[in-house]
Amino acid sequence: MNPRVSRSCPRLRPNITRGITQRVGLGCNRHLYITLNKDEEGLCEVFLQVGRSGGCIASHCEAMGRLVSLALRSGVPPEEVIDQLHGIRCPNPAWYNGTSVLSCADAVAQMIAQQIEAHGERVSHHIAASSQMNLAPECPECGGMLRLAEGCILCSACGYSQCG
Repeated sequence: MNPRVSRSCPRLRPNITRGITQRVGLGCNRHLYITLNKDEEGLCEVFLQVGRSGGCIASHCEAMGRLVSLALRSGVPPEEVIDQLHGIRCPNPAWYNGTSVLSCADAVAQMIAQQIEAHGERVSHHIAASSQMNLAPECPECGGMLRLAEGCILCSACGYSQCG
């Protein structure tokens, strides 16, 4: 075993946890339901549900929830989780409750930060910075910025058009 690698086991999930669920509007015209639970030691798990959707978005959200939960129960500081998820951007960011939501991951980071701050602790990572980011959506083909022209969404970089 590599001497620089330490093995730690996550704490067991207790039978009873307490938490809250928040509904967040996403740029893909869906709602993300984020459930953040605590046990006696602090934040311990995240469950994510994307409306009634299935497929890739549901499986990605389930995977993210499982990994965030594993990290929290393994002693990773919530601020580290926030740093990893905050600012991840999908092609369709949204404006929700006065702040930008760049992706499902960004929404999870924002909720964790809100819950930490609601309990009187400061979050070292300044989440509010995301509200000042450019909300222009990215091109799904090349990542360039899309623009509205003649009733169509176009990409100047690669020629992508949502109109066909």
